[in-house]
Amino acid sequence: MTIPALKFPPVIPERDRENDRGDPEVDVVVESRIKGDFDGWDGDTIFELANGQIWQQSRYGTRFASRYRPKVTIYRIAGGHEMEVEGVSSRVRVERVD
Repeated sequence: MTIPALKFPPVIPERDRENDRGDPEVDVVVESRIKGDFDGWDGDTIFELANGQIWQQSRYGTRFASRYRPKVTIYRIAGGHEMEVEGVSSRVRVERVD
């Protein structure tokens, strides 16, 4: 008896997957870390990632959290991107600026 192989979307940390549009199940664009200290966001916060990318908050909102080099995952959503920060319960809308 042969067990069929399971198909999962690829997870490629520390790499920009902006061009992986061939698989509609892949909605993760970037997995990386915030470079240095993270104190949350306050309306127009700029996030510098360890992989060299720079993202900026694109929708007003505030969230305060103090972390050092937290992991981040940026998802492609309808109309843009959202960033999830490790240890923070909400996501922030972002756009790439570099």
